[in-house]
Amino acid sequence: MVVRPALKVRLDVLPPYYMERYGHKLLMLDPVIPSLFHGQRVAPDLNEDILNMILEPLYFKPNTHTPDYASLLKYARVSRVWRLPVQRLLFQHVTIQTFRHYEAIFVACNPCTTQGRFLADCVRILNYQLKETDDGTSSPTLLELRFPHALKLFPFLYELRVNCAGAKRLNDQIMKELRKTPPILALRIDSGSQNVDSVVPFQLLQIENWPLEHLAVIGIFDMEAIAKYPPARRNLYELRLASDPKNGQYSTPKFVKAIMAAHCESKPALQVLHTRDLDIITPEVAPYLRSLLLADCHPGLLSTLPKLPMLRELIVTLTASSFSARHFTTLSPFIQHVGLTAIHVPPNRQFFVDLLHDHPGLRVISLYFTSDNPQWRTLAMQRVQPDIKSLQKQFVEVKFRIYDGPVASLAAQVRLTAVP
Repeated sequence: MVVRPALKVRLDVLPPYYMERYGHKLLMLDPVIPSLFHGQRVAPDLNEDILNMILEPLYFKPNTHTPDYASLLKYARVSRVWRLPVQRLLFQHVTIQTFRHYEAIFVACNPCTTQGRFLADCVRILNYQLKETDDGTSSPTLLELRFPHALKLFPFLYELRVNCAGAKRLNDQIMKELRKTPPILALRIDSGSQNVDSVVPFQLLQIENWPLEHLAVIGIFDMEAIAKYPPARRNLYELRLASDPKNGQYSTPKFVKAIMAAHCESKPALQVLHTRDLDIITPEVAPYLRSLLLADCHPGLLSTLPKLPMLRELIVTLTASSFSARHFTTLSPFIQHVGLTAIHVPPNRQFFVDLLHDHPGLRVISLYFTSDNPQWRTLAMQRVQPDIKSLQKQFVEVKFRIYDGPVASLAAQVRLTAVP
């Protein structure tokens, strides 16, 4: 059986109720039994690449968070040739938030059946919640105890997203079993907003057989606890840190220093960094960065950054009410994507003209409107639309994108950096 390689782009969130609502329609019988489709009109056998071109747009819908499940289910019933590619897409990303979800996934991916092994091999991203509710107790829940077993179900798992809200510490037996799980390349840890004393994130970073290349840490937690739980040595390519200002009371630079100290020196250094703390961007880190996201940054501070000769992508939230393209003159001449979140007022047309004049290599400019006030977002987008249309006609080789919602390069969003 040929297994598709791990997808390194974002896969949209699969709702936790999916298995309960739709699972019985797809998980009927073993896929090798042709009698399931007895009596149906035979569909033409299409090349697998052509099938993927038909089906994947229904799953990877741009600027959305929900695939078109209804259409995918209809396509799954065309023939058994179509059903398997649909199942492969639907099981790329599974979510377990309750013990009931765990039981449903275990039944669907039962390793004792051909169908179960096929579905388990399709899973690339697992979204796992360690506790259903934060009851304030330290005793392990069923979800915590089943955590290692859930990972062992999926031999080709690429990315693990752990919500450890309410979980304070994993016991020794769970940690022992986690060290026997398949290797994880991408890890996202969400500690929750009220879980400052949790050490679970630091315990997960100690697992030696996870050769992490991508690490995202969100939520509120005490970063100085990493001194008691030193991370395992690995080749970290991408680091996305919590952007919540409440983390400012803790020592983010110490956390990053410990992470970088555990870096394998013989391999490439950190290349993707998302942070709100400019102190992290040291002369040792800056030369290798290819993607940089700065949250809540005054434009005047951009000139204080070390040289970024390899930078291809910059996404920044500008806190000033006025700014100009001169603040970006120190950027690498090879910059390809600039994303801006303007809190007070969106940039005017002259700003973009000057920016493109100073950086002729720019190919993508993104504008993010993330205000909590929907009326302000609507008015701001309407105000900037005429300028964007005019700029698109003048600079036909540049793509101008407008997003009404979260920044598209934050943790758990699309990774836009795709440079050779």
